[in-house]
Amino acid sequence: MSQTERDTSAMAGHYAVIGHPIDHSLSPLIHRQFAQDTGQPLTYDLLPAAADGFATAANAFFAGDAGAVDAPAAGLNVTLPFKEQAAVWVDRLDPAAQLAGAVNTIRRAEDGTFEGFNTDGSGLLADLQTNLGWSIAGARVLLIGAGGASRGALDALLSAEPAQLVLANRTLAKAQELVVQVAPAASNVRVCAPAEVDGAFDIVINATSASLGGQGALVPTAAVKGAQCYDMLYAPTQTVFSGWALSHGATWAVDGLGMLLEQAAAAFLLWRGVRPDTTSLLSGRNDLFGAKRAGFHSLAAWLASDEYLQWQSDPGAAAAAQAVEQGTGQQNRVERQKGQFIAGAVCPSCREIDRIMVRETADGREQACVACGFSQPAPSTEASAGAAAVDSALMMPKGKHERPASLVSQATPVEEREKIQAVRFIDPADSSKPNT
Repeated sequence: MSQTERDTSAMAGHYAVIGHPIDHSLSPLIHRQFAQDTGQPLTYDLLPAAADGFATAANAFFAGDAGAVDAPAAGLNVTLPFKEQAAVWVDRLDPAAQLAGAVNTIRRAEDGTFEGFNTDGSGLLADLQTNLGWSIAGARVLLIGAGGASRGALDALLSAEPAQLVLANRTLAKAQELVVQVAPAASNVRVCAPAEVDGAFDIVINATSASLGGQGALVPTAAVKGAQCYDMLYAPTQTVFSGWALSHGATWAVDGLGMLLEQAAAAFLLWRGVRPDTTSLLSGRNDLFGAKRAGFHSLAAWLASDEYLQWQSDPGAAAAAQAVEQGTGQQNRVERQKGQFIAGAVCPSCREIDRIMVRETADGREQACVACGFSQPAPSTEASAGAAAVDSALMMPKGKHERPASLVSQATPVEEREKIQAVRFIDPADSSKPNT
């Protein structure tokens, strides 16, 4: 770890996720758990903003904590609908954000300026290739939508070398503009309207918010038949798109919780110089949603609560954990051994979510549902999530924008922002980086 990373990890910091709406977000629970797991001193909150109020809310967040000594405002996660606005607001962009024109992570630099990163692409690849074992290389991939989510994903997907990538979007001009911006020389990319999608696909990725509106039928049914389907949105139960895809012959359907965790881990690494392990949270989906629903500040507090014991879906474990020791009056809590479930996976047979496990058999690896017994061979993990690595160390300077009044004295002069400033970019997809 460099001296800069060491200094960063020792300092307290205040972080938040900004979006509209934002109350549903699991990010505070995730980052607080990351902080506990890594011993990092930080606070993390929700930052609501009006639909047209990104700059106002971001300025207020950083200005409000500008003089804080215990936990100064140090960074933001950015979610819908602000990723493209954030790319305009920051001073400099990392290569992935520059290419996508979208930012999901903001870091305040030592000089008071703001750096924008996009960890969506590396987070998606980490989930698809490492967590799920899906092979993108040589596959025919359908990406639905050309908004902020697709902007972060397109280059990462192309870096994994699919045989063909079809980008389907209702506004054809917007999809064409995205391809020209991200991959103008790519010969394996085709743009079309959703209704014009034809043929079969190996992997179908929904990067729209259609599931929130109850819409699952986004493309012709032939596109999902036999395909592995992925919805970037996440929910306590299967998303509408996942349900629709399975009903029309998809072999697999997974939501975006794994992507959320992996991009969050990448953002945490950029902020704190330490990459948290996502394993326990990947297999603890019910715990995350349970803590959110019950209004707990942290996952640890939820797991230690009586409400958690009552909420557990395993009656035997719950009854054992609620047993009272003789003579002590204290609950004898029994720690459940959690299986490594595939986050967000829906069983194609019984439709239960998060009951699919990967296990070793005499014939190799298989994906099996612990609820109904359905099983199928598990794909081998041939590709590495490191395919999304960014080799460049350059942050690209942005134009001038308004700074909070309390930060003006710290901001870099305009003429300095005209220069390309070297900032080390740590590959958020590389889990082999040291954690100390």
